[in-house]
Amino acid sequence: MFKKLLESIRDFWHNHELYTPVSEMTKADIENIINRIKEKEELISKSNNCNNDYLEIKKYFKAFKLFLYLLLAICSILGAIGPGKDLVVDYLENKKVENAIINLNQVAENMYFYENSPIVALNTIEKSLSLDSENMNTIYLKTFIESMLSVELIKNLDRPYNEKELLDAQTALSNADFILESKEEEYFGKAYLIKAQTYFALNENDKALANIEKAIDYDPNEIFYKIRKATILIESKRYEDAEKILNELEKTSGNDKNIKNVYLWLGINYNEQALRAKNIEDKIKYNLDAKKYFEKSTKADNKFHIGIINLGNAYANSDDGDDSNNKDDFKKAVEQYNKVLSIRPNHKEAYYLLGKLYGSVDNYEKAELYFKKALEQDKNYFSANLWLGKVYFEIENDQAALEYLNKALQLKPDSEAYFMIGEIYQKSKNYKEAIKNYLEVEVSLSLNGLDNDYYKYRSFINRADISIELKDFENAKFFLDNIHNIDQSLDSNYYKTYFKYYKANSNYNSALDSINRAISLSNKQKDSLKLEKAIYLFENNKINETLEEIKILKSIKIEKKGLLEKVLKFEYDLYGKLNDYEMQNNILKEIKKYDPTFKK
Repeated sequence: MFKKLLESIRDFWHNHELYTPVSEMTKADIENIINRIKEKEELISKSNNCNNDYLEIKKYFKAFKLFLYLLLAICSILGAIGPGKDLVVDYLENKKVENAIINLNQVAENMYFYENSPIVALNTIEKSLSLDSENMNTIYLKTFIESMLSVELIKNLDRPYNEKELLDAQTALSNADFILESKEEEYFGKAYLIKAQTYFALNENDKALANIEKAIDYDPNEIFYKIRKATILIESKRYEDAEKILNELEKTSGNDKNIKNVYLWLGINYNEQALRAKNIEDKIKYNLDAKKYFEKSTKADNKFHIGIINLGNAYANSDDGDDSNNKDDFKKAVEQYNKVLSIRPNHKEAYYLLGKLYGSVDNYEKAELYFKKALEQDKNYFSANLWLGKVYFEIENDQAALEYLNKALQLKPDSEAYFMIGEIYQKSKNYKEAIKNYLEVEVSLSLNGLDNDYYKYRSFINRADISIELKDFENAKFFLDNIHNIDQSLDSNYYKTYFKYYKANSNYNSALDSINRAISLSNKQKDSLKLEKAIYLFENNKINETLEEIKILKSIKIEKKGLLEKVLKFEYDLYGKLNDYEMQNNILKEIKKYDPTFKK
């Protein structure tokens, strides 16, 4: 019987020219076979000569038909034929696209959270959207990074934000609400992070803390959120609270990609305390701690430009009173800033910091170069305009100085630019305008709730200087005494002014003590102050002491531009008074190298 069935199927197949391989058949081919089997069944049932053999064949035809239905279903599922094949192809293609989107979005998150490259992250997201412009995960991620980028730019401004920037902040808050209203709870942590960062940028630290706490509640294991909380605490001068969070993260983070940011903010926390330290011991201690953690952050990622630039800042801010250490720290700071430029060419802050560093040692030619490079990247860079004005002030180009300082005032009306403009007027002995600008510094910064202690301190010192010049010693003493009520550590400028005060009042011992204190606290002015001390000793007929000071001065490399020439000219006069003409002629030869027009 089975043999007859096979013969019947073979005959059926051959008679109907069904030679197509199953792998190449369509749904219509199989349905056609089934329909023909049905026709055959009908013929058999109508046949009056139907015998038992035919009944058996009919039975097996039914079994074969069921087999074909099953084959149709299996082929459709496996995508071997017709629409089933298209469905599988579409499914596989969609799966491939979906995986690509997931991978691209993950890369974008990594570039933002771990590589500090939000622009690269956004470019990656655009590729993801080109695959599926309606993918909500990608849209939420783009909204998050764009919002964070806009408010981080506002936070990094060194001037008040303008109307557009304020609108960006409001847009960021709206974007956060958009995510929260989506009911997609997996993004709620990021939404509250946007709110926290926006309020942080707007200097509303209490609101920032409240929202970062909500972000942490949604994602308790997200290290990035806890680091952000520490940054807000540092900004709020809650250093111990920030340190507690960061120390805990250091213990638990292990090899987490965010460990470099933990080290970074521990360094910043210590660096902030170093800048505000009241005594040299604390300053040195905090500075060393800051360097240690910045170095750890750069070892965790040797391309971590934020860690590198802060390490440069720690070296730039080092001042332990030791000349050789300070010069070594200067070189290391320059090295770090240049390293940043090798990683991020045209980094405006690195250019600015190099300018400020060279300005601190009176290398005004290089300072001018770097400040201008910073302004090429951002003409509205307040600090670069301010300090370029300071450079021109130092090289006595008062017209250029006022141009850049007034530009700085346009960018930040209530700023320390008033102080520097005041110094220009003071130098030209226009004391009325100088005092007017110093008062503007005190009043405007106070009205805006800004930390004006440093410039109030400098203002009091300069007003004491003016009073000494005008021989108004009562007022000079008033300003010097009231400096102690300002929350600012005393520096060399304070003791230098007291030296002038005691010198004008013929108090030799107090004057000498003040100039020695000024020298011990000074960094870039140390050699200039030593020359002032030598001149003062000579004026008081302390010849041996004078010669000793000059000997010390000439034994070191004097880097301040023009200072060696001043030392030599004083020495020329000194030996002239001592009638040592041989020594005087030797010094004259040295002077001619710097000033060929110098005459006896």
